[in-house]
Amino acid sequence: MYKKLTKKEKLRREADKLWQLILMRRYKGRCFVCGKKAIEVHHFVPKQQCLALRYDLENGIPTCRSCHFQIHFKSDPLIPLIIAFKKGKNWVKYLQEKKKEKVQMTTEWLEEQIKKLRMELES
Repeated sequence: MYKKLTKKEKLRREADKLWQLILMRRYKGRCFVCGKKAIEVHHFVPKQQCLALRYDLENGIPTCRSCHFQIHFKSDPLIPLIIAFKKGKNWVKYLQEKKKEKVQMTTEWLEEQIKKLRMELES
């Protein structure tokens, strides 16, 4: 038996899918680290660490299975360095500043994120 999703859970799933879709399109389905076919989108700053960056497109990095595995399970210190080097100092500064923002995952906040993501997808 399946548990019925709450409105907030449905909105979160929709926002997650939009965020991933936009980033896969933006990077033409290629892994940002190695250039192979991407199958996942990695949160550079983990979504558990910073809600303000969860749906921020600057925080998403398309990755192939191998690179994503290296990041999460092998803790390869070179991959975050490669990403930061490719993205540049301004990107790192942006994430540092955005990480300071405090937000709560309310229904209204999720609806606003979805609205922004849909506008980005249509542009």
